[in-house]
Amino acid sequence: MRVAIVLFGFALPAFPQFGTMGSCSASGATVRISFRAPMHMAFVAGAPYSARETTGSAQPGAELRSDGQYESVWRDAKGRTRRETHAEEGARAPCRSFLAMIEDPVAGFAYLVDPVNKVVHRVALVGSPLEREPPPRAGEESLGTKTMFGVTVTGRRFIRTVPPPPRRPNDPPRNLTVEAWRSPELKLEVYTKITQPDGPEQISALKDLSRADPDGALFRPPAGYQVVDETGPFVVKTGDGGPAARGMASAGPNRSPSVFPPATSAIVAHTADPATSPVPLRAFERFLPLEDSGDHSAAISLGDVNGDVNLDVVLSTGRHWESPIRLYLADGKGGFKVAGDIGSQGYASYGAPLVDLNGDGFLDLPVGTDSGGDKPVFFGDGKGHFKLSGSFGDPGMPARNIAVGDLNGDGFPDIAIANRGTQSFVYLNDGKGGFAEKRPFGGGRDSTVTVAIADVNGDGKPDLVIARRDGQQSVALINDGKGNFSDPRPFGPADADTRAVAVGDLNGDGYPDVVACHLGVGTFVYFNDGHGNFGKPVRIADAADGFFSLLIADLNRDHKLDIIGGNVDRPNVIFFNEKDGSSYQRVEFGGVAGAATYGLAAGDVDGDGFPDIAVARTGAPSGIFISSGAGKKK
Repeated sequence: MRVAIVLFGFALPAFPQFGTMGSCSASGATVRISFRAPMHMAFVAGAPYSARETTGSAQPGAELRSDGQYESVWRDAKGRTRRETHAEEGARAPCRSFLAMIEDPVAGFAYLVDPVNKVVHRVALVGSPLEREPPPRAGEESLGTKTMFGVTVTGRRFIRTVPPPPRRPNDPPRNLTVEAWRSPELKLEVYTKITQPDGPEQISALKDLSRADPDGALFRPPAGYQVVDETGPFVVKTGDGGPAARGMASAGPNRSPSVFPPATSAIVAHTADPATSPVPLRAFERFLPLEDSGDHSAAISLGDVNGDVNLDVVLSTGRHWESPIRLYLADGKGGFKVAGDIGSQGYASYGAPLVDLNGDGFLDLPVGTDSGGDKPVFFGDGKGHFKLSGSFGDPGMPARNIAVGDLNGDGFPDIAIANRGTQSFVYLNDGKGGFAEKRPFGGGRDSTVTVAIADVNGDGKPDLVIARRDGQQSVALINDGKGNFSDPRPFGPADADTRAVAVGDLNGDGYPDVVACHLGVGTFVYFNDGHGNFGKPVRIADAADGFFSLLIADLNRDHKLDIIGGNVDRPNVIFFNEKDGSSYQRVEFGGVAGAATYGLAAGDVDGDGFPDIAVARTGAPSGIFISSGAGKKK
């Protein structure tokens, strides 16, 4: 007998940023994972704890009945968290129970740990400190202050109105009474009770609460595990019955040590196990074109826009000239079909990232356009359709690039726009996908052409890394946590023509490094000292390579981040990281005379477990280079 469990990701207490759909049987467990990358996390530093989070139901005045599962939760003083789902004694475990989730805003990654297959699935994470308590609701009643589970809590009671389900639209809305007790020190609810008008009370509580700082090893993947970078939906399978199917979860609270091996401080987040042999390089020789001839394309994005767990493609075909933004839907077999244009007009754009802007769980599309055109925001409906919702910025801004991340700590993704030769700005999200409020960064005459978001100084607040052209020096700008940027940290020549930058931890020390291409000089890696300062660079390419775009991803799944360079009139290049970011093996792909690769994206489009490379090109068709076999060094 097969039992199917459908879990709606963003409501899950266990893995709140992963949507999961699972099935369990005697032959194993299968969990399908969906998410929106990069993830965003509002974290709490300086308030460590660990606890057992239980949920259940009870008729008013009756004894609580457990729902058969609980969660072990840890948070350290740095704001890193770990969650595991367990079954109560004798209860059947949910299919995801053999997984653990780690969110590490310091390293900038979320990890889904699979101890059955010894794999860690790693996803980019943008963390911002939680600085605001939840605002009071209309009609809210204060319940005062008391002590619960050893901590001081404040209580409130309010009414939450739930609309009728889509299948019964004529049903009246339901009013739920919510009683929540929150610890101001821990910045979380320790006890919540929801009373229904015609049903049992739903109760969630933290038990066995400890204020000790947990062992830091809990927040690192175990040694010897394979680390896989995920940029889109993926599947986790156990072929031998799995802990859920074998009843391992029914071993009760002491089950955890036998399922999750202890992490070790000898391995840092995403470094390779030195005992493993070198992983072969990958080749990218097979090309899947998305168009018959080369447009003036400069931006390409990958993401599941219609909920079928396949990566779709958004391609902006106009650079300085207004051309359509095209949507290509994956057919599930490694191919794509044109679904039409997004919007009713063409746009001249260098930037069109897919990201959930309004918090409905569906990917949206902000578009950074060149001067003379609106910068539109399209909301996705999760079914492959996009509707114009508004715009951001000034039509006269010559946008060369945009980046998205929560820059003021309110939990909503904001937009940073790089304007060449004029003032650049951050546009703050109002929580509904509107961007009226703006903050300047850099100088009014800066020739900013690329912007990336990363916490370079380790204070938990995402900073900006910007590339400047026209004889100007590139810098990282430090965030005060409210979306204001100052304290420039320079890297590269003082009078450079820097076309592209990318950010990632290339030497495995937990701090984001910078790779930058200075046209006419070369391409260099600048290592971060952990405080946002960048020292002596390592050259990885000479002046013959003039990369217009750069991307960092682990392409051969060897636990080390690699570098992809989009070239001009020369083959594109992959720099496979050999060890600690100081030496690389060069593999070329996709050389077309007269072509320029302006945009790059990486993701597994054919389901073989290895990221493929999507390119937006001018002078040659845009498309996807499929990963296969062993690449040849150049």
